[in-house]
Amino acid sequence: MRVDIDEVVESVLIKLDESPDLLDEAIEYGSPQFDLRELIRNIIVEAAEAVIISADRESFGEWLPLSGAVRRIGEGSSVGQIFRVPDDFMRLIYLRMSDWTVGVTELISTGDVSVSLRRHWLSRGCDRVCPPFVTMGYHDGERALEIFGSVAGSRVAEGGYIPRPRVEEENKLLFPPSLKHLLTDKLVNIIKEIRE
Repeated sequence: MRVDIDEVVESVLIKLDESPDLLDEAIEYGSPQFDLRELIRNIIVEAAEAVIISADRESFGEWLPLSGAVRRIGEGSSVGQIFRVPDDFMRLIYLRMSDWTVGVTELISTGDVSVSLRRHWLSRGCDRVCPPFVTMGYHDGERALEIFGSVAGSRVAEGGYIPRPRVEEENKLLFPPSLKHLLTDKLVNIIKEIRE
């Protein structure tokens, strides 16, 4: 789940119709122009985050597995939480509990009315299982996925997430390769805006 930063930079230059040889000459001979390659490297993580947030779910061809222990909230309730959401968690791709026939692909906002209603039911000791959905919460000072509609004793059967992009060793960007073309386009648009 990594892309080569040099390849992305070269793709951006090609789309901008910038000759790599002319760029090298401009740098070598002290042209007042900025180093376009360095600019692209400086904004690549921010651009990658924007792409991950806005990309259609179907565009993701790969992700990292999401798993963890589920702790119940209350006795017999139909709510659980996955503790220790990975520190680099950025976007949920899929989560299916062992007692669900289908999984969820979207996080419901904690401000959504349905979240408040289900929490109210649980606080009153209601043991009714509700339709499956997941929201991001905070428990014991850590981010956690709150799972609604799963019975006691269930576990995470399948799960995947997209991590926050970061530059790694060997000039690699932790980023889904299936979105590389979208990243290139985003960088081209940013560079064009800077030049205007």
